[in-house]
Amino acid sequence: MAGVPKGSDAFFRLSPVDAGKAQCFAVRRGDLSSRAGADYHQPIYRLAERRLKNSPFTCHSLGELCAVISDGTHRTPSYTPTGIHFISVKDVREGAISFENTKFISEAEHEVLTRRCSPTKDDILLTKIGTIGLAAVVPAAAPTFDIFVSVALLRVHKNMVLPKFIEHYLNSSFAKNHFNRVVKGVGVPDLHLENLSAMLIPAPTISQQLDLIKEMNGAWQKYRAKLAEADELLAGLDSYVLDTLGLTLPPKDERKVFAVLHSDLNRRQIGANLYAPPLSIFFRALSSSKFPVRKLREEVAINPAIHFKVIDENLRVSFIPMDAVEDQAAGGVKLQSRVLSEVKKGYTAFSEGDVLWAKITPCMENGKSCIAKGLENGIGFGSTEFHVLRPLSNRVTAEYVHEFISQPALRRVARFAFTGSAGHQRVPAEFLAELPFPVPPPDVQERIAAEARRRRDEARRLRAEAEVGWQAAKRWFEAMLLGESA
Repeated sequence: MAGVPKGSDAFFRLSPVDAGKAQCFAVRRGDLSSRAGADYHQPIYRLAERRLKNSPFTCHSLGELCAVISDGTHRTPSYTPTGIHFISVKDVREGAISFENTKFISEAEHEVLTRRCSPTKDDILLTKIGTIGLAAVVPAAAPTFDIFVSVALLRVHKNMVLPKFIEHYLNSSFAKNHFNRVVKGVGVPDLHLENLSAMLIPAPTISQQLDLIKEMNGAWQKYRAKLAEADELLAGLDSYVLDTLGLTLPPKDERKVFAVLHSDLNRRQIGANLYAPPLSIFFRALSSSKFPVRKLREEVAINPAIHFKVIDENLRVSFIPMDAVEDQAAGGVKLQSRVLSEVKKGYTAFSEGDVLWAKITPCMENGKSCIAKGLENGIGFGSTEFHVLRPLSNRVTAEYVHEFISQPALRRVARFAFTGSAGHQRVPAEFLAELPFPVPPPDVQERIAAEARRRRDEARRLRAEAEVGWQAAKRWFEAMLLGESA
């Protein structure tokens, strides 16, 4: 931008725009007290800061409100099959810490790591690398655990602020504005502790904080109840599909040591996991269906070769990246529009009506799958981490294929077929090809698909209602801190 003239007759004008949305703006020299980058001084951030400073409550920096602001170990520890839970960014979500799928470290390693950072009840964990800005209070019932560098630990002065109040604030749009303003890193966002400490927070009295927490806790319970209802609908779908196919899954078998008959080693790969009891038991259970059972490859083309007869490289086609597909086999997908020349190389091609099934961890476990419908010009491209499935005849429908391969029970055992290194493990096409595949009559397939649509539509509605209610509660919380009417 050109320099601003000096002198009493200097004239400088910026056209008016909506508050906080200017693409070109001026900053007074006296306001450049910290960082001089244009991004840091964007009007949206300065406006948010001004609103906070005008709050009826005294603003403190987070550093003033906390006795401890730290993070976990900066080195990757040696993992063990069991032991002390090791929490990383993937285990912390808004308002909740999950200990279900953590890694583990030894007691000896824990003794070393706890000297740097020792999480305890009422501490607050905040994600700070990769996925930033998700906060949760450590519950009283939490097991002993350590944290990685991707997670910050905050321990507040309880005579000034309550942990749950800070959790709600860190999950607010005020905090998100601050994080976006100060985050560093290209590709992998990184929130530095000194920038976290500088964040301004209006601090009501403890009594007022308790009132805010009570209201937010009530809204959170309603939010979680609707999500639980949606989850229950989808969890019941697994049982419905199995019951309709006349299948009963046996109890889990957690054996680590097992034997395999030489005559059963008839697959292309001879890895131990492929013959683990959960996998072999599941295959046998599928084979016991009351309907005819075929191998999936006999009824479905897996990753079929696709050759589009297109000459115009400017043709618009549909594009489906992995993050455009809903979790939990919900089947929802947000199609993107691309020019053919942008996506014809380096991506997976598919056609109208094909089934897409995520093969890489954790997307496979999370149930990312869908049917490609409504494709522009009938052509689609997407992530290379999808397997593409296409019925070979009218004996089976794409909807039924999608429901069958999306069962949570199937996804759980598919982990035993993983190949590749940790973090980049994938389910090979051979696993799907060899799946025992019950083939019921068309009316049964349609009944399964219709019930799945009903449950998913209802689950989607419940989740949308839950999100609307929770976001309204967060806006109320923020309005109270600004002294505004909700």
